Amino acid sequence: MVITSSKPEAITSLISALANAFLVKDLGRLSYFLGLEIDYSISGIILSQRKYTNDLLVRSNMLHAKPMSSPMAASLKLSQFDAPEFSDLTLFISIVGGLQYFSMTRPDLAFAVNKHLISWSSKKQKTVARSRTEAEYKSLASTAAELIRLQAML
Repeated sequence: MVITSSKPEAITSLISALANAFLVKDLGRLSYFLGLEIDYSISGIILSQRKYTNDLLVRSNMLHAKPMSSPMAASLKLSQFDAPEFSDLTLFISIVGGLQYFSMTRPDLAFAVNKHLISWSSKKQKTVARSRTEAEYKSLASTAAELIRLQAML
């Protein structure tokens, strides 16, 4: 569980309340979570995915690959029958999953490896979704309710 607040006393109070009901271990300041590195500075925090990107490139043995504008030749003809055999299917699936996660969180590999630039802001929300799917269902339910209301009015 990640607990954050602009008021340190609020964090301490919440951790104390949780400790009264549950076994709690405070790991201190967050430094790495879900592929994000968190660096603290006087002006705020800096989020990057440099470590996640490097780990993914090392796992796929592509750390020293040359950058290209396109990852494959445009004139290449692909067929399902001439695909290479993979000796370690688990590694292949792991790398593909890592790339899918990475593309959802930050699509530019080269930029993420070499830069720390990120723009981020937050605001308090009325509700908190546990997952993207849950948020989409809430949005769908809200839209359906609005359409039914408009249909009734018409």
